[in-house]
Amino acid sequence: MPERVKSRYPLALADLVADQLVEALTPGCQRIAVGGSVRRRRPDVGDIEIVLVPITRPELDLWGNTVRVRDDTDRILADLMLSDILSSRGAWGPLNKFLLHLPTGIPVDIFTATTANWGRDLMIRTGSAAWNIKVMSRLQRLGYRGHAYGPHAVTGPDNRGLFAPDEESMFSLLGWAY
Repeated sequence: MPERVKSRYPLALADLVADQLVEALTPGCQRIAVGGSVRRRRPDVGDIEIVLVPITRPELDLWGNTVRVRDDTDRILADLMLSDILSSRGAWGPLNKFLLHLPTGIPVDIFTATTANWGRDLMIRTGSAAWNIKVMSRLQRLGYRGHAYGPHAVTGPDNRGLFAPDEESMFSLLGWAY
């Protein structure tokens, strides 16, 4: 069976699409940034990765009890899908949404972060596979367990969870200069 070749897109085009999506999503976000190969400024990219911390609002029942928490970015993404700007590529969960930008065909991956671990999520979603292996290997050598998801950026030898609210904090945990 022949190997499927992943399409590549010029950085200039990916920048335009990423900027449009960030602009559309910003009203529903506490924080938002483009990661991946676009952030690394690769001349061509395979997808656009966006990391965001959504604004969430409780949805209440008649008695004032929280029934569920509504994520403002979900509403915006649904509007973009109804406008034939985005389409789902399958996964649509609370942490990951894999989409397709219909006018260009560029895959778009949306990753939901928290303010407590923004630094971890942005670092992981920006790094190449080789970079992420280097980060996780370094954490292991330091006696930590790194996490791509979950409430803590890393867990220490004493099972105490540590946060990384910015990239500088994550580099500090790694013992590397920012």
